[in-house]
Amino acid sequence: MKNLVFKDTLREIRKTKSRYFSIFAIVFIGVAFFSGILAIGPDMRYSVDDYYDDYHLMDVRVVSTLGITENDIAE
Repeated sequence: MKNLVFKDTLREIRKTKSRYFSIFAIVFIGVAFFSGILAIGPDMRYSVDDYYDDYHLMDVRVVSTLGITENDIAE
């Protein structure tokens, strides 16, 4: 049974090579894009952190209607 499925799959690929390779290319591009996005994430965070440090920009803005105490600042 496994041999027949394998033969049928190869026969379909041989008959429709362009469709097979176009689907393969679409999947390949999608995987490459997704892995690139995952790989670049930490580098982008480090770059932004360095940029904020170089230009003395604020990291966090805290707004409170009740006021901020010294304990809040220490935390």
